[in-house]
Amino acid sequence: MIGDFSYKFMDEDDCSVFVRGRKIDLSSIDIAEYSERVEIVYHFRGDAATRLPDEETLTLVDQMEQAITEHLGKNDFLVLSFTGNNRRMLCLYTSDVSECIDAVNRAVPADVPLEIIHDTDGEWHFYRNFNEAAQ
Repeated sequence: MIGDFSYKFMDEDDCSVFVRGRKIDLSSIDIAEYSERVEIVYHFRGDAATRLPDEETLTLVDQMEQAITEHLGKNDFLVLSFTGNNRRMLCLYTSDVSECIDAVNRAVPADVPLEIIHDTDGEWHFYRNFNEAAQ
């Protein structure tokens, strides 16, 4: 699991969200080559007040994240993980969206409902915003 930096913030619904991220020297890679951002979202039923997972659910989402990490290819960068507001979201950058999604599908059983979102982010703005907030 990733964890070079971590912090908590309050989201737009005033819920605590914990973020973990990987420190990446962006000058050491061709970020334009890995311009496709893929977000993998798993929704869970968290505590009614905090919207955070209980221990059993936290273990489940941690295991799912680990399985995804183990199946990712050399063109995939898992850079951020968010937990809060009844969801775990993983943020990856890749050069091949299809291969990345195939890796996720190999890692996670078919009956696990995931939301997969894709966008192009050639400058890695999404990652930079959360990385800079950790400074």
